[in-house]
Amino acid sequence: MKIVVIGQSQFGLEVYKCLRAEGHDVKGVFTIPDKDGKSDPLGIPTLGEAMQRTGRYRHDRGRGVTRTLAHGDEKAGFSVFWADSGLDTGPILLQKEVSVTPDDTLSSLYKRFLFPEGVKGMVEAVQLINSGDAPRIIQPEEGASYEPIMKKELAKINWDQPALAIHNWIRGNDSNPGAWTIMEGQWALKIPRCVLQRRCEASPALWKITNVCIFNRVFCIGVMIFLGLVLA
Repeated sequence: MKIVVIGQSQFGLEVYKCLRAEGHDVKGVFTIPDKDGKSDPLGIPTLGEAMQRTGRYRHDRGRGVTRTLAHGDEKAGFSVFWADSGLDTGPILLQKEVSVTPDDTLSSLYKRFLFPEGVKGMVEAVQLINSGDAPRIIQPEEGASYEPIMKKELAKINWDQPALAIHNWIRGNDSNPGAWTIMEGQWALKIPRCVLQRRCEASPALWKITNVCIFNRVFCIGVMIFLGLVLA
């Protein structure tokens, strides 16, 4: 099958290598320009008509994994879909899902599932197209929404929320762009991880903020801190 690969980073490179290993004829490769003198891993070398989206399947269009974790969903996954004139609106070709653990982050979910299974999913999509068995499942418009690109200014933590919501927000934003807060009215601190516990016992080692307790003992790495959140 003749294919043009459009992608970037290690994911794009792995898809390219797998397609070549399957014997497909890759006619061209498009990736991002070199940055700071370095080539993208795809470098030399998503599909011409098939594309991939992560998130909660048909409901979250765009970059859906942050919302999946921030909402505390128990399932995550990705869709490979046919490209059309809209943004992530084309018919579904295939979908994969995985259970989300309470402490999954963007990084852990990507490494454990989205990267390895995403590569396999793209190769499987090509196999289905090549055999003529690829479905075209129309996406329902009801309930569909778009998630905006998560910029730093949008990732600020709202401490007025319940502890569970804050925990989900922090793990959903992970290290990029990274959930953050203002400490003592002036210090912007990035918080890539937190630990959620089920009860709050009176202790001088705890700070009480509305219905969230934060351990006074924090582990500092540069300007990043790890917090323990306790359900009040």
